[in-house]
Amino acid sequence: MKCTFFKCSLTAVVLAIAAVQSSTQAPSVSQERATALNLEQSGQIAGAETAWRSVLRGHPNDAEAYAHLGLIAARQEHYAAAVPLYRKALALNPEMPGLRLNLGLALFKSGALKAAIDTLSPLLKDAAPSSADAVRLEILIGMAHYGLGEYAAAVPYLRKVTASDPQNLPYRLLLAENCMWSKQYQCVLDTYHEILELNSESAEADMLAGEALDQMQNHQGAMEEFRAAIKADPKAPNAHFALGYLL
Repeated sequence: MKCTFFKCSLTAVVLAIAAVQSSTQAPSVSQERATALNLEQSGQIAGAETAWRSVLRGHPNDAEAYAHLGLIAARQEHYAAAVPLYRKALALNPEMPGLRLNLGLALFKSGALKAAIDTLSPLLKDAAPSSADAVRLEILIGMAHYGLGEYAAAVPYLRKVTASDPQNLPYRLLLAENCMWSKQYQCVLDTYHEILELNSESAEADMLAGEALDQMQNHQGAMEEFRAAIKADPKAPNAHFALGYLL
């Protein structure tokens, strides 16, 4: 259709104005991303969440936006809600640094322990032995097996954790418990002697050693350990009963 010079010029002006308005009303992805990051870093969680979702409306395959939404949910301890967001980000960008670890942590903290083990185990294979990352992963995987009642499976991970931190008493007690429940009685006694070097009056350790010796048919040794537990803590649970039973 032909138009006069005036009509064509007017049309061009209207289109130019619309383009300017569109550029001012719809900020670029980089601007939206910067806004979301600033809100997140300043602790304005609700605003940050809104901003990242705004990014997704324009770019539904933005892995970074899904990852940050997962992080926001996790920071609010909404771990189950964080999991699908992390999974979506991982599907879009499997190489994003730290993403698989964040997913594993969210699974662990939401109680999905089997899925946490499956997610974290490949990371442990790639981690440098005895590094801080490896120790952290060994703790998480060992504790996940423990939470599932897979005590024998937890033992190797907890052994590595205690070897990397010779002064850590709580993990040694946890290792001794897992050894006990998986019927690895010599492991209980070996760990017990390590515990004594850190705390010579640990009623809990004495009880574990007593139970292990009892299972090994060393009843006299078991009674000595139960007596030691009572001496260390007269109110130690089951110590009096165990000693009385053996007597």
